[in-house]
Amino acid sequence: MADLRGMTRKQLRAFAATVQRGSVSGAALALNVTPPAISIQLKLLEEMVGSPLFSREAAAPFAPTEIGAELLAMAQDVERLEARTAERIAALQAGASGSLVFGVVSTGKYLAPFIVAAFGREHPGIRVNLAVGNREDIIRGLERNEYDLTMMGRPPAHIHAESATLGDHPYVLIAPPDHRLAGDSDILAEDLLAERFLAREQGSGTRTLMERFLERIGGGRSFDVIEMG
Repeated sequence: MADLRGMTRKQLRAFAATVQRGSVSGAALALNVTPPAISIQLKLLEEMVGSPLFSREAAAPFAPTEIGAELLAMAQDVERLEARTAERIAALQAGASGSLVFGVVSTGKYLAPFIVAAFGREHPGIRVNLAVGNREDIIRGLERNEYDLTMMGRPPAHIHAESATLGDHPYVLIAPPDHRLAGDSDILAEDLLAERFLAREQGSGTRTLMERFLERIGGGRSFDVIEMG
């Protein structure tokens, strides 16, 4: 078993920056050090782990191995924990009694400020940090305990968490006012088969629901889809 007790933040930051920037020189520029300093930290870290951290077979020269990916996740967790702790300390120093992080899927960003405002009236001593992302982003944050509270269309099945329903979340078809189906109250599946659809990005709950709906009505056939963020 690898002994990681001697691992330093400097080594983790050098490794994470190299992966993210795709080069030793890029990591050095990001961390404001020299390339040899980055290389030394990477060598020490690799010796400590006892395994290669970068894949020699990947197309990208600094893509992490499976072991490297574990270290990268650890480095990112440490950075998030540091930022979270710094935020809580700042809140306490500002006179607040605490802080919480509220993760919201992007389709809920119009409702979330009203919730935050109402919470602030009831609990003026707690600072709220509102984080907005698509469903995939928010679920990933939940898995890493980044959020105290989240709001999304439906809770993820694989994460154990308390949940409550805030209200209905209807999905509807939207079209230009001069569209041939606009105002039609009896749209059939075959009416939609030849249409072009605008879709959210991959990882969005709305995109996933839309794809399932189209797959169901189309019997597995492909649709004309244009993706937008």
